[in-house]
Amino acid sequence: MTKGPYRQLHIYELRGRPRRFPPDWTSKGFLGCWYEEDYAFLFFSREARGVVEAFLKSHPSWGLGAEIVLPYEDWEAGCPLRPYQIGSLWIAPPWEPARPLAPLSQVLFLDPGISFGSGFHASTRTALLLLEALLRRVRIRRALDLGTGSGILALAAAAWGAEGVLAVDVQPVAVSTARANVRRNRLEDRILVRLGDARQCLGEPAHLLLANLPYEILSDLCARPEILGYPWMILSGMVGRQADCIEESLQGQDLRVEGRQAEGGWIAMLVRNPHIPSP
Repeated sequence: MTKGPYRQLHIYELRGRPRRFPPDWTSKGFLGCWYEEDYAFLFFSREARGVVEAFLKSHPSWGLGAEIVLPYEDWEAGCPLRPYQIGSLWIAPPWEPARPLAPLSQVLFLDPGISFGSGFHASTRTALLLLEALLRRVRIRRALDLGTGSGILALAAAAWGAEGVLAVDVQPVAVSTARANVRRNRLEDRILVRLGDARQCLGEPAHLLLANLPYEILSDLCARPEILGYPWMILSGMVGRQADCIEESLQGQDLRVEGRQAEGGWIAMLVRNPHIPSP
């Protein structure tokens, strides 16, 4: 097996939200920045504390906190990146070409970087399984993917027949990663990736809503009237009783859960709005 570019992650906690970084950081192992409220987390593929401290000398209002070192596979659901199959689709890192067992299988090349969405996490896998089953029987002209991460659900939707996909994420590093994966698979004419918050983008026109998101955000989305604008929805990111709470909220809006997919305690659900004709 060909070895990929990621071994260990060196993550530096920064009190502040810088938006620009020195261009030469790429050669020093910089992978990207993840934002959480008033903090930024800088990801490097090798030790870079001196690099970060030198940067902060020019920005004294930002403070350096903890450094976390962990194997890359621990970041990506505890699994090394490798080719794997979901239904008729093979997903492979670009440095490890897939060799489909079935000659008619499609291949997507995906480099998740530090974005969520390698496909090994159960919340992604369950959503993918529901997505393939739906697109086998329903034609979807336009899909909306909220919280796209690496772009994996948007890419799979396009590979399985969606004619157009709008993919949205609040993290700039996820947007750049998803755009790179769209280009890698030559799907620029069918997938548009945009920076945005899921709550603010709910209501964008689509025939299918994809949302693999934390429970708190899913719960908020499902209580909003804009959720009624979608004929089909695949919601993922729930565990245990959370799925029952989401289903109760959907039933309160007269939406029907047509199926569930569970793996490792994680649950995804297929939702139908019976008041909108299927496209």
